[in-house]
Amino acid sequence: MRPSLRSLILLTLAACAGCTRASDARNDHILAGPHGWIDITLHAPSPDGAASAPDGSPSCSVAFRVNGETLLWETGVALVQADAAKSPIGYRFVVPAGTLSTVLTISGCVKAGVRATLPLTLDKNRLALLGFDGKALALTSNEPYQPATLDAVRGDVAALHERGETTDGALSTLTKLVIASVGLNVVALIVALRRRSR
Repeated sequence: MRPSLRSLILLTLAACAGCTRASDARNDHILAGPHGWIDITLHAPSPDGAASAPDGSPSCSVAFRVNGETLLWETGVALVQADAAKSPIGYRFVVPAGTLSTVLTISGCVKAGVRATLPLTLDKNRLALLGFDGKALALTSNEPYQPATLDAVRGDVAALHERGETTDGALSTLTKLVIASVGLNVVALIVALRRRSR
């Protein structure tokens, strides 16, 4: 009995559901220990080794591994089109802190597959910005990083609310003082006018 096209498509989608990024359970495990982040920006491989897909538009398969663990595996990545639109493709991953071995591979849109490696030391709560310029993978920045969390956002909103209440109270007091000042000026003007009329 042959499987239907629909079941083959569903099976392929289910098999690749975790291809793009590490599973939530794996991310939770990494987040439980000392960790940092890697942000990688990709440009199309250099034109001398590029080849076009049969439809004329280059389409790449991209894989990124850290210490042998696949964090990214995608096919049909339009790196050339993204570069032409001046909107390079990028990804961000949580990774364990420490000494890391990173490997980027690109195939499908190049005559010979691209394999770029970069050893990296990443401290806790740091963000390593990596860039692939079409030929090599390089570290462009390694900076402190604290991602936004719901707790932090809730704290910021509460602080804004408190400041808003303080500002509202100060504005209310200022309004009362202005009204009282205008009232006193009106009374003084009336008194002055009555004295003149006498």
